[in-house]
Amino acid sequence: MEQDPSEGILLMRLVNPDWDQNGVPSSQAFRPMNDRDLTVSFYNGDMITPEDAYNHFTGELGNKAIYVVGVPTKVILELGLKVDFNGVPYPSHVNVDFSGIEGKNNRIRIAKQIKEHAHIVYKPRLYDGAL
Repeated sequence: MEQDPSEGILLMRLVNPDWDQNGVPSSQAFRPMNDRDLTVSFYNGDMITPEDAYNHFTGELGNKAIYVVGVPTKVILELGLKVDFNGVPYPSHVNVDFSGIEGKNNRIRIAKQIKEHAHIVYKPRLYDGAL
C-alpha cells in the first residue's frame, strides 16, 4: 500500500505477538506501557523500510515482533499527540508523546483510534509463531 504524501511520514510500530488478535493489532500496541513514560516508540518510515525496521527491532535490539504496522503522522497529530523525530537511541527512532493526554482511560481511547488507522506494512514470510 503506497503512502499518500498528504498524510505525512508513515510511522511504523512493531507489534509484539501478545498484542496480536487474529492478524489485527490490539490497541495495547499503540499506548504507553506505564504511567511514568508516556511515550510510544515508532520508526520513521522516511528513514527505514518496514522490513529493515523489523530486522533492526528483532535482530539488533533482540525484541519480539509478529509484524510491522504503519500509521500516518497526520493521524497522530490530529489526535492531539506530539511527534518527536528525535533519532535517539537510533537514527530512525520517533517518540509519540501521550503526556498531554490526561488519564489512562483517555490514553486507551486514543490508542484505539490509532489502531483504526493502522495497517500492516510488513509481515515476515516465514513467521511461524515460534519466537
